[in-house]
Amino acid sequence: MFMFFFLIWTRDLGLLECQSNALHIVEYAAPTLETITGIVCPADRPAICLPYGACCKVSEFCHSGLCESCFPLNVPEESRLEWCRHTGVTNVTSMRHHTCRLACQDVFSETLLSVCPKTHEDNKVDVVTQADSRHDHGCARISRDSCSALWTTFTVTGVLICCFATLAVVCFRRRQIMINLRNEENKSANQDVRDVISRVEQVTSALKCENRSDQFDRENIKDLVQSLHNQLTELSQVLKRWSQSRDSVTTLSAMAVLESSNISTALSKDVLLSRQKQLNGFV
Repeated sequence: MFMFFFLIWTRDLGLLECQSNALHIVEYAAPTLETITGIVCPADRPAICLPYGACCKVSEFCHSGLCESCFPLNVPEESRLEWCRHTGVTNVTSMRHHTCRLACQDVFSETLLSVCPKTHEDNKVDVVTQADSRHDHGCARISRDSCSALWTTFTVTGVLICCFATLAVVCFRRRQIMINLRNEENKSANQDVRDVISRVEQVTSALKCENRSDQFDRENIKDLVQSLHNQLTELSQVLKRWSQSRDSVTTLSAMAVLESSNISTALSKDVLLSRQKQLNGFV
């Protein structure tokens, strides 16, 4: 019985001692810089620069006992927010000292915390920064897509213009070639008709002279009649050949030349009939 109470008393004593030590640890576990150094810095300069004891702003670092700005010297105070948003986010090492990595979020208001990086070690960005990044990336992607679409449209338009221009040139040249061929055919048809007409007129003139003459040359008249018959046959063949031409203009041109000539078909027939009767009288 005595041993039982002794063990309980020993346990309680140990617990009390542990609790006492724990209270002692809690009381002296977290001494502050003010407790250690005895330096009390004002609210606008809360950072203690050890071992010099100077008080610096959060946006400053201690260098040889002097407080220097964390931001580049060419960045004025009113422009630090923009500098932090655009430069500090992407390159926090651009600050002048490694202890200044929290200067962005500490110097400005709490809204800046969503823009600037929180630590230099992990380089994490918050939701707002990610949204800004996605927005910028989206704008860049839209810009690239717009440029690509414009370039594609310009290329396709240029190719179509070149194709239409080439087709127009080919059609124009083909039309010119067809016109030149038609003109050559017209010239050839007109020349053939003129040649035959010239020979027919010569024979007709000779027959007229023989008709007026009192002396008849049988052989000469037969030759003239046969020649006239041959020339008229040739003229008929020429007209028939050109009437089968693919171009009706050529045939009309040849007929116009024939109609404008001095040939009188009726007169030629009369001469032929008259001389045929005379020839029959000599036979």
